[in-house]
Amino acid sequence: MLEKLKIIETTVLNGLKDFQLATAKRVFELYKHGQRRVLVADEVGLGKTLIAKGVIAQTARYHYGEHKDGLFKVVYVCSNQVIANQNLNKLKICEDITVDGS
Repeated sequence: MLEKLKIIETTVLNGLKDFQLATAKRVFELYKHGQRRVLVADEVGLGKTLIAKGVIAQTARYHYGEHKDGLFKVVYVCSNQVIANQNLNKLKICEDITVDGS
């Protein structure tokens, strides 16, 4: 499973633009050092959802590697339910992930 998560992480991160990648890596570094809440705010269309997917991919690999547990939760806050529902599938890093509240 860890190898699969490493491949997913690499694939997701390789799909990001430089500024998105820098943000995703910074948020993940903050998480690794104990920060549990980070707000990413930017203009519409600059890829906040893709950044979130990058953070999720990094966190999944790290969490499984450190804790040998594939279960963790991500809270994704969005401006409205319609946009949130559109983005839920974009945030999934693999098909076997479950989503609550959709």
